[in-house]
Amino acid sequence: MSSGKSKKPKKELIEKQIQKELTKEHYIDNKRFLTEMIKWKKEIREAEDSGDETPPVSSYIGECFMKIAERLSSKANFMNYPYKEEMIGDGIENCLMYGSKVP
Repeated sequence: MSSGKSKKPKKELIEKQIQKELTKEHYIDNKRFLTEMIKWKKEIREAEDSGDETPPVSSYIGECFMKIAERLSSKANFMNYPYKEEMIGDGIENCLMYGSKVP
């Protein structure tokens, strides 16, 4: 007996899911983020070689660090965490401290 609902073939559902994944926009553009990180790391090396201060991150990198920290704080394991803003701040600080040490 049929319940009256038409079922889509499995292949069609899989193709639709694949197409959705291919067109899905992430909250961070990975290619641009990688390009910016490489450029920042190059600036850091040049500053170290010349004895200058470490250059600041670009606004895009800072924005990405914030988005990553905020997105992680919304995960289920941090849902009832009482000091969420402090945790986000610590995460951003760690990204800035250790992001410059990436080879």
